[in-house]
Amino acid sequence: FFLFGNYYSTLFMTDVMSCMGNLPDALRSNGSRGCNSEMLLKWVSDKLALNVKGVAQSLVPFQRSANVRLPDGSNLQCFHKFCQSKDHPLAIPEGIQRCKDVNFDAIWYNFEQNVPKID
Repeated sequence: FFLFGNYYSTLFMTDVMSCMGNLPDALRSNGSRGCNSEMLLKWVSDKLALNVKGVAQSLVPFQRSANVRLPDGSNLQCFHKFCQSKDHPLAIPEGIQRCKDVNFDAIWYNFEQNVPKID
């Protein structure tokens, strides 16, 4: 069974709410937090008793990223979640930063300051 190729179809056929049973009480109280995609992948792998082999990230290269449309119509790409392997890390293209490090307030403020006012 190869989970990567069937990840989403597997999730649609799974009671993903059961994953919350693995969360600490502080996170799952009143349903305030569910399992993120990484937790679900681990939970489904364990539930299906899959033999999982850890590999360096560079062998399965992906990052969770965002493509943000800016007010001028251009796009800013940033990493939504960022993780790296200690061994054989993923080569990251220059100029892409983590979304949490992007000063979106400054970007929108600068845009608003440069937009001609219509009276």
